[in-house]
Amino acid sequence: MTGISFDSVSKFYGEVVGLNDVTFSIPKGITGLVGSNGAGKTTTLKMCVALLKPDLGTVTVNDEPIWGNLGYLSRIGYATEKDKLYNWMTGEEFLDWNGKFYQMEPKELETRKMEILELMNLREAKDRRIAGYSRGMRQRIKIGQALLNNPDIIFVDEPMSGTDPLGRYTIAETFRRLQKEEGKSIILSSHVLHELERLSSWVLVLENGKLVAEGTIHGIRLALSDIPQHLVISSPNISQLVSFIVSEVDELKRVDENKIEVAVRKRRNFEKMLLDLQQEKSIEITEFYSVDGDLSSIYQLLKKRDSASWRYIA
Repeated sequence: MTGISFDSVSKFYGEVVGLNDVTFSIPKGITGLVGSNGAGKTTTLKMCVALLKPDLGTVTVNDEPIWGNLGYLSRIGYATEKDKLYNWMTGEEFLDWNGKFYQMEPKELETRKMEILELMNLREAKDRRIAGYSRGMRQRIKIGQALLNNPDIIFVDEPMSGTDPLGRYTIAETFRRLQKEEGKSIILSSHVLHELERLSSWVLVLENGKLVAEGTIHGIRLALSDIPQHLVISSPNISQLVSFIVSEVDELKRVDENKIEVAVRKRRNFEKMLLDLQQEKSIEITEFYSVDGDLSSIYQLLKKRDSASWRYIA
């Protein structure tokens, strides 16, 4: 285990309940924290990194409180959901600025900066101002700063938000390598279940501030095998894109001049196809995201399914 445990934790924002009496432990490896917007994911992550204190219950690491635990806090990295970057800085300057907070030696920082830029596929953009970065590039530099101090445990809130298939691939492969080759523990949150399904070995499902299910990814793959996933794609080459994908989708709807909505059953294969189209056919994809509407049906299916791979709480 990572040693991180929540024991009967509740958090209130005035009359709004952020978390409601949740208890769980986070294992080593890659853990997915999934739920719709407002489910309590960000509150959970902020408690894990000591940005929030619980109003009731305890959040501990190795049976010690996380709050004020400088030894633990020096071993973690955190990338927030909000995009609060310094647009006047270049990518390299942003990493340099963050590195100074860790009091890294100049030579060590210089080496680590280049490693992060290479890892996040941003080396060629290191001298460009962040104001000129695409949404996906901004997401990657934000994740890069969370890795700068070589942390043992990494927390990332909505890691795939706004990224195109190529950016998603880069981020996903980075997390896989960090876990497999370096033994890092990574906790990722998302309101889109399938973004975490391909990465996580363990998943925690939150709904309305409560933990409703937890378990292995094997159970979720079985449960979701027949549920179509609805995706929105924007591209200036939308007509060309449609000609390549029309035979691979269950449904296709034109949203506007440059945007479509599709329904697919084999999402992993579909995203691989989009990645190939970006790389081999130079088709630009400016927006790619899941429609939230199917989350409630996914939750209902998970709750009804009788599987030893899942523990249903609600």
